[in-house]
Amino acid sequence: MKKLVLSSSAAIYGDSPVVPKIEEMPPAPKSPYAISKLDGEFYCRMFAAEAGLPTVSLRYFNVFGPRQNPRSAYAAAVPIFIDRALKNEPLTIYGDGKQTRDFIFVKDVAAANAHFALHSSATGVFNVASGHAITINALAEEIRRLTGSRSEIVHAAKRAGDVKHSVADTGKLRAAGFFPTAKIQEALPATIQYFKTQLRLMAI
Repeated sequence: MKKLVLSSSAAIYGDSPVVPKIEEMPPAPKSPYAISKLDGEFYCRMFAAEAGLPTVSLRYFNVFGPRQNPRSAYAAAVPIFIDRALKNEPLTIYGDGKQTRDFIFVKDVAAANAHFALHSSATGVFNVASGHAITINALAEEIRRLTGSRSEIVHAAKRAGDVKHSVADTGKLRAAGFFPTAKIQEALPATIQYFKTQLRLMAI
């Protein structure tokens, strides 16, 4: 029997103040992107019920790692901060920086996909995250420290629709036999090294 694994998103939870986020929470998408991911989950549920196709929807939280594009319209905080820190440019934080995020290394995300596709019979919806929160202020400070950057941290107005706190409950993920292994303190240096190498290649 074939199995479908969908790349979904924690954006489905919207700006609910409830933490940690558990899979059984009512969805509250606040963007077309989040709605499209929720639609995908509904399709998975329908195919499972009507056609007997085993499906898994993996709700990724804040994925980071090498090869992210810091200049993309969808760029996340980690690649932007690293790119600017290596250039000693200001690191802009929207709001007070006390908002929290649950970051997960891209290798753990890839491993989670392989686990559910090839090694687990589990179906349904699962958070894919570290289960640990870090503030955006702390993230910026850590990146500045690891890069030895002279970048100034500046605060700008809070962006509309920005979620204040986002951290996952990973109990269901772990019960299915998957355990993320990369700690942000270990994965950030590997990500920074990639961006350093890219900058050197661009300078040649």
